[in-house]
Amino acid sequence: MSDSDKDKNPVPQGIEICFDLDAGTQEFYSDTTYYDYEFRSRTADIEFYQQHYLDCEVWALEIGVGTGRIAIPAIRSGAQIIGLDPHAGMLQAATKHREQLTKAQRTRLRFLNADVRDFDAGQQFNLITCPFNVLQHMYDHEDIEQALQNIHKHLALGGLL
Repeated sequence: MSDSDKDKNPVPQGIEICFDLDAGTQEFYSDTTYYDYEFRSRTADIEFYQQHYLDCEVWALEIGVGTGRIAIPAIRSGAQIIGLDPHAGMLQAATKHREQLTKAQRTRLRFLNADVRDFDAGQQFNLITCPFNVLQHMYDHEDIEQALQNIHKHLALGGLL
């Protein structure tokens, strides 16, 4: 850890960070079949987000779309979503799931392979969601500040996060 990193993330003297904060994350998200299996019964949050997407009535942004666990059911109900995710494998799985939708439904779901901290969607949104554990992957103050500032940049005046 460089001196500048220590200044940003103070650690009590005598304690050294000796673990990789990203350890396991890449592996977990690279096995999309396992991911879908692991979270197949997690459905309580889908209706909550689906209702917000439908209330929005215009394109919404879902940060951390993953394999489409939340977005796909919302699209079936009439929502319009741009799904952002930094993991190409997750978006490949989401694209396969999107193929199960009707042609008209598929036009209402787009994907953006990018990081929440520095993406540029080229537009603002009335609704931006960060379902499940998206913000828990921001491991230090700088990451969360960058993510929230970038989200704010993309949130329309009066929009909902």
